[in-house]
Amino acid sequence: MGIYGTRADLHWYLEEIRAHLDHPLELSSPGAAYELHYLESDELVSPEDSEEDRMTVAEFCSELPEQWRDEHPGEDPGDRTVFYVCVGLLSSREEFDYFAERLPTLICPEPFHKGPCRMPWFSGSLPPSDDEERARLEARYSHLRP
Repeated sequence: MGIYGTRADLHWYLEEIRAHLDHPLELSSPGAAYELHYLESDELVSPEDSEEDRMTVAEFCSELPEQWRDEHPGEDPGDRTVFYVCVGLLSSREEFDYFAERLPTLICPEPFHKGPCRMPWFSGSLPPSDDEERARLEARYSHLRP
């Protein structure tokens, strides 16, 4: 998930995610095993990509500062910057779908509200698309297995 906000916004969101992952309200299971981390604006989103496909978080999330400026004309963004929040889940498909749907609502609880969100954001979530992707994710998050 890409966000454009202050470091305080980032830490607020990370705590909200942790609370939601640790205590899912609508699932019968106690929660999925997960790893939560974030990347700074100058870090590579996918270091394993080929050199010509590599992008920094700032490049990958470049529309978020533009969106903020459009929604706050003439205002100073202060110390806002882009962050990329990553959640690796070891979960069932049901748990994956549950969290993929709900984690963005922590920033934007009402999708069709008036006015801008608390902070510009975008979200994407994909289960492994093929055996190669599954193997890459398994290697990256194998420490989550009991």
